Amino acid sequence: MLCPRCNQKLSKASQQGAFFWACPSCNGRTVSLDVVRKAVPIPVSKEIWQQVITKQLPSEVKCPVCNRKMTAVSETSGNSPTNIDVCKTCRFIWFDPGEFEHIPKKVPPKPGLSIKDLPPDLREVMAMDRLQLLREERELADIGQSSPDNWWELVIGIFGAPVEYNNKSIENTPIATWTLSAIMLLSTVLVYANLDDIVKSWGLLPADLARHYGLTFITSFFLHGGIFHLLGNLYFLLIFGDNVEDFLGRTKYLLLITLSAFAGDILHIIADPRSQVPSIGASGGIAGVLVYYCLQFPKAKVGMLMWFRWLRIPVGWMLAFWIAGQIIGTIQQLSGFGSVSALAHLGGAIVGVLFWWVGKGDEKSAGTLLRPAG
Repeated sequence: MLCPRCNQKLSKASQQGAFFWACPSCNGRTVSLDVVRKAVPIPVSKEIWQQVITKQLPSEVKCPVCNRKMTAVSETSGNSPTNIDVCKTCRFIWFDPGEFEHIPKKVPPKPGLSIKDLPPDLREVMAMDRLQLLREERELADIGQSSPDNWWELVIGIFGAPVEYNNKSIENTPIATWTLSAIMLLSTVLVYANLDDIVKSWGLLPADLARHYGLTFITSFFLHGGIFHLLGNLYFLLIFGDNVEDFLGRTKYLLLITLSAFAGDILHIIADPRSQVPSIGASGGIAGVLVYYCLQFPKAKVGMLMWFRWLRIPVGWMLAFWIAGQIIGTIQQLSGFGSVSALAHLGGAIVGVLFWWVGKGDEKSAGTLLRPAG
């Protein structure tokens, strides 16, 4: 590019990251309007371009970029009017020496206080707020579509079961949970060859509660109708039970399961006290453990396969879906359809809620989680 005043070759230069072309002889310079907009106030740049569009006053100066005649513009917002030349075609401006300096510039922002200038207690509060924000962002990132970490998690999800994440060791060995699981497993395996006869004899029969001196309230808890029924209950008991047992202690934990199972049986009996169909399974007691867990550890997360997508969600969402399913199951049960007692699940769930409500004033924080599980 050549200088329109002295026909000398312009040299490229930069200042504060902005490029322009200057004449080494007359010290004139040319720069694009977009670059000028970054240095001058918005009203000034608007006024310049508005004159280019409306007035169209031809100038004797030719654009050093396209060699067309430029438009003469009078910039009047400064201390004194400044005449500059602007090319409407390539949007370049020619400044004769001293013209650019007379145009108003943007006022740089005042430097603010740095964190080091703040009092120590205020810096600590800001650091805690920042840490909390990072935690919330991490939690939000965990909620939504993702991929399972292992292939077996997808297999479990296909069967409708949740998958635990963020495994951490618990403080106490869950002896009660393991013992109950072992008895459930052995009871079903040992009688599997004659399962139908054993269930008919030792299952809970609403129409005959006193048979075997009422022991069917206990035996029905450990009996299951098949491998999948057993594995499903074992899975939920082992995953949720160890955390609840570790939090409550062995005695309170066994009391929770016992009351939940009993409440589930009673609600099942009330629905059809003349039923001759035996009821078996530990799902009423496990429902109480599940609900207690979700209420006590609301920040725990699980992975689930929903609508053909793998989602990682808080356990509270899982509990909401589970309750909705039990309500639908209850309607079907009362209508005479289905072989699963959703009422027994709801009975156990009610005890789980009451157990949590009574003990929520415990010294341990309701948000404490030794091992998030699903």
